[in-house]
Amino acid sequence: MNGLVRQLVTEAAAPLKEIGASLGRKAALFFVTSLCGLIAIIIMTIALYLWLVTLIAPPLAALAVAGPYLLAAIIAYVLATRRGRGQAVAAPVNPERAAQIDELVAPILTFLKEQGLERERLAVVAGAAIAKQLGAFSLLGIALIAGVILGRFFPGKR
Repeated sequence: MNGLVRQLVTEAAAPLKEIGASLGRKAALFFVTSLCGLIAIIIMTIALYLWLVTLIAPPLAALAVAGPYLLAAIIAYVLATRRGRGQAVAAPVNPERAAQIDELVAPILTFLKEQGLERERLAVVAGAAIAKQLGAFSLLGIALIAGVILGRFFPGKR
């Protein structure tokens, strides 16, 4: 039975390894692309300023170059800070299920408080709050993913 579980975990972890490697490559390429793009924008900005100085006074050329950047920064700030209708709203809590979760967690919280394990108690409280918001299938998926990840970090006997 142990061999079957080990094989299932190995087969489940293989796609995660591939996804991790692919994600790492994409992150590195995104970083290089962003850096090259930033350097290109800086050089183009200097070139635009030097060209505008030949046409208009230097202070006006500086304002003409900085203006579009200021406008782009203001637009990005407004888009980042506005609260639109499209934001996700937390799922409504089922009162019966929330009471069941509280009933289940209460003895664990009491034990952790008596033992002085405050961080662990806070982790259980946070987990209970998450469990109240998520559905059964979401919790099952999170548990499976956490099991695979923890199995990779703490392999045990081999």
